[in-house]
Amino acid sequence: MSERRRVTIHIGQTKAGSTSFQNYMDSQRKALMIEGTLFPQSPLGRQNPYDRDRTPGHIELLRKLASGDLAEFERELADHPRAHVVLSIENLFVDQPDAALARLGDYFRNWDVRILAVLRPQLDWLRSRHVENVLSGFHSSTDGFATHVRAAMDSGALDYRGRLAHLGALLGARQVRAIRFQDDARPLVPRFLEALGLPLTDPGLAQQIHANRREKAPVLIEAKRRLNSLTGALRLTERLELEHRLRQAAARINGGEGESLPEVPLSAEELELLQAGNDALLAEGILDAPLDLGQPGEPARPPEPRTREATDSLFAEGLTLATRIARRAGDPARFAGSALGLSREQIAAIREAVARHPVSLHLDAPESATLAACSEGRLVALLLPQRREAWPAMARLDRLETASPLIAVAPDASCADDPALCLARYHLPSPGLIVAGAGTGAGMLRAILGGMAAERVILLGDARRHLPELPTDGWRGRPLGDAMLLSRRHGAGHAVPAMAGGGVARRGNDLEVRFR
Repeated sequence: MSERRRVTIHIGQTKAGSTSFQNYMDSQRKALMIEGTLFPQSPLGRQNPYDRDRTPGHIELLRKLASGDLAEFERELADHPRAHVVLSIENLFVDQPDAALARLGDYFRNWDVRILAVLRPQLDWLRSRHVENVLSGFHSSTDGFATHVRAAMDSGALDYRGRLAHLGALLGARQVRAIRFQDDARPLVPRFLEALGLPLTDPGLAQQIHANRREKAPVLIEAKRRLNSLTGALRLTERLELEHRLRQAAARINGGEGESLPEVPLSAEELELLQAGNDALLAEGILDAPLDLGQPGEPARPPEPRTREATDSLFAEGLTLATRIARRAGDPARFAGSALGLSREQIAAIREAVARHPVSLHLDAPESATLAACSEGRLVALLLPQRREAWPAMARLDRLETASPLIAVAPDASCADDPALCLARYHLPSPGLIVAGAGTGAGMLRAILGGMAAERVILLGDARRHLPELPTDGWRGRPLGDAMLLSRRHGAGHAVPAMAGGGVARRGNDLEVRFR
């Protein structure tokens, strides 16, 4: 029986030195081929035009397996029929569905498959992966740290022993090995090459290469996490540009705090279970050295005023960057219902009003509701009409973890023209700000202006067409492009003389609409 050809698959974890190893192997491809090792080039991705050092490794191979487009990869294999093949797909450890893993295992079913993992202490990995999920344009997560931790625990991503056994079975691996990410005595890349049985083709480079070490200040993380709730309509390359430019902006802002080490919210029993799994990997000869759970961290504490101010400033700058990217796309329809589809003056008016009024009500206006929820210490209610699209919209909004609570409901027809009834039904306090989306009817607007205590009302888009039908006595208006800001007048001294047919006058620096 002929000897099976060997393939070693590096399966991750993410945030455990993968980029350094991949860049080393890529730079040493010719030298490695002389030693009989093929690090395939055709499925090696460089997907971030703003950081060419970042690579997801050979993840493109999974897409090629799904589509059947394997000709280029198989030519590489055929050109080097006796080479030991080394693949690096760091996302295999937790991010890929079982179907993709089984497909990869089936492709190599007649090979001698070995898998190698680099394992980081669970608590340290959780912190690093959360930062990556938030900052990276590939993920753009809004999850807070506690949500991220619970999802990782419930999915089995922290059970290293169980995960390695599962991956080994799906990939048909004859050998499963793991090494620790950190070792005080030796750098990662030389230890990784040793575990693969590969020579040090460039000892100096192997000793010093590192990649993907970037800014991780709390100000940047929180500002980007808030922005992520607004950027769903951006395409991948646009999100990557936003990430790149926001990192540049963050380097200019001093938030007063360095990298944080939050406490990981897992129970003592859960921590004991994870440590037992690590110890079992060592006892079974899979892991090269003892692996603890990492640094315990510190209980969360309120951010310092300086940090809060810097976060707000960076968020505002990021919002400006995101809206510029959206406008440059020249596709207004894509940003309908998104805060990035609002004009600069509309965004400024909404944010200023939200700062003044802790409670806001948004009628069929998810673009203003998500924007309002990016500010801390607010309560934001969004009423959506009962139509088929409302339910998936509410599900998407429920998944967002915004800086302030965002309550999205779709009341029945009995509330159609009665905002006070809607508020009472859902136990919501009276809002100081109401934003009416384009689909809001005249009946609802009449009830708002004539019977509610809101100080400001903003009419977006087509909602403005109802102005001639509305009871606008006691209100002052200011155009915001195709929107209108209405502010309640207080005292006779603020009355504006009526003009036949309405009109526009200037008071100070503002344009003021006068209603008949």
